[in-house]
Amino acid sequence: MQDLERKDQVIQTEEVRLRFKERLPLSKYQVVITGGLSGIGKTTADLLFEFGADVIALSHDPEKIKYTSTQVFPQSFQPYELDLEKLANGEGESFDQQVTNLAQIKSAIRKNGKPVILIHSAAGGLEKMTSSSELLRALLVYQKAKVSDREAKAAEVSAICQRFYQTSIDVANKVNYLGPEKLTESLLDVMPEESWVIDLSSLWTTYLGKEGIEVPLFYKIIAETKKRFEDYLHKNAGTWKAKEVKTAIISGHLIPDTLTGNALTKFMDKLPQDVRPKIDKDTLPTMQDMAAAVLWLLSRDTRIQPGEDGVHELFVFEKGKVRRNLSKEQFGQFAAIKLPFKQVV
Repeated sequence: MQDLERKDQVIQTEEVRLRFKERLPLSKYQVVITGGLSGIGKTTADLLFEFGADVIALSHDPEKIKYTSTQVFPQSFQPYELDLEKLANGEGESFDQQVTNLAQIKSAIRKNGKPVILIHSAAGGLEKMTSSSELLRALLVYQKAKVSDREAKAAEVSAICQRFYQTSIDVANKVNYLGPEKLTESLLDVMPEESWVIDLSSLWTTYLGKEGIEVPLFYKIIAETKKRFEDYLHKNAGTWKAKEVKTAIISGHLIPDTLTGNALTKFMDKLPQDVRPKIDKDTLPTMQDMAAAVLWLLSRDTRIQPGEDGVHELFVFEKGKVRRNLSKEQFGQFAAIKLPFKQVV
């Protein structure tokens, strides 16, 4: 990552990593991270653990919990099962089990006693869409269509995306908003001073509704539901700050080495050349960049001033760099990502 003030490189070489460790011992923290056994969540959990933090990695997948539990990990890295969708339900046997799981997590946090870095990394809602053979076939038909037929074929792709949106929006809202909100509210009473609430988000979420930004139809379900959680953070950060709990949102560009990012870049690759967004894949950030942004935030938090509402915001726009803001040029590059698939009225 690159520090924009000092222009020095961090998290790039083993020499710098070792120096960074000396400057930033995380042994005083315990990390609680959703989606902590896959994707960006796992990458972040592993990196913070490497730098000395105790880690509670949350996952909804019992198989991943079981597998991780069989590995040789120190006591300071513990997997726990927590299903955000079921936690958001608010009733039923599956909800009762999540309440039990959450009580165990809170007990572990109390026992540890260190300040908490609560990281929201889990995201859901695209699973059906990205694995849909029907959508893939429609994209292939669109790709091969004559220019005169493209509008009709694009409408077919849009209709499929909207159908998936309608059938998945409830789950997405629970996984991306209601579940994280309940988890945060529950854990705040066991988070001592010097704790953090950090959301790992996307530029499409953070810039949703901004003039010039057109969220791709296939990503709308995540952007809208995670935006609700971001709004919740902006609303409450000032109150938490008074209790010495800081809040941050780290927004990343399209990240192609995640499962979702890989599916989305392949989605774009299937578009005809003349309507394909011009994205230099070699410059896109990676999961390691998002994880390193958390380190950068923690190392610089005394110098990074939050916004008026108390939220610290960082942006991971390109590989190897973290920024406090995007330049007009970078915002323009992001705003230029537009697809021919529009919401059907």
